[in-house]
Amino acid sequence: MNGMIRKLLILNVSVLLACFMSGCSSEDKSVVKAETNVPAAVSSFFNAEISNESYGLFHESPFFVSKDKTTHENLLNSNLCHVINSIEELEAVYQGRKEIPAINFNQYTLVLAKVVVSDTSWNIQTTELETLDSSYLLKVFVKSSGSGLQAYTRRYNWNLYPKLNSASIQLEVVK
Repeated sequence: MNGMIRKLLILNVSVLLACFMSGCSSEDKSVVKAETNVPAAVSSFFNAEISNESYGLFHESPFFVSKDKTTHENLLNSNLCHVINSIEELEAVYQGRKEIPAINFNQYTLVLAKVVVSDTSWNIQTTELETLDSSYLLKVFVKSSGSGLQAYTRRYNWNLYPKLNSASIQLEVVK
């Protein structure tokens, strides 16, 4: 009888431990999926204006510049993220000359990211937007394709997400 109780106790502890461990699993995190059905005009605009190939080592995307020279120099080699919930917010950060396409900001939030990497071989592989308690965490996964020119290099990414309920996003670069 004691052997049977002992086995049941061990089984119960094992089940509780397994439940506890699965509760700590990274699979339980809440990830916000980027919109995949983006209008062609929006996609072409951002792919052209935020392209990693469009800007050299010393030039910046028209979304990450400042008219103030001191601010611009401070921002040049910083990781940045813009969370945009209106056309006015988009117009405030865009310093380019092309016409901005229509985006339904009642339905979507635009997230623009810039990461600074140590050489030209690094590229953005993917991004993941996680929900935190009162904000979000944008993980930008980068990977090196080999040896490149040793110089700070900026890489850009954009995504439309279903309307986010917070404008606060932390940016993390994952190598």
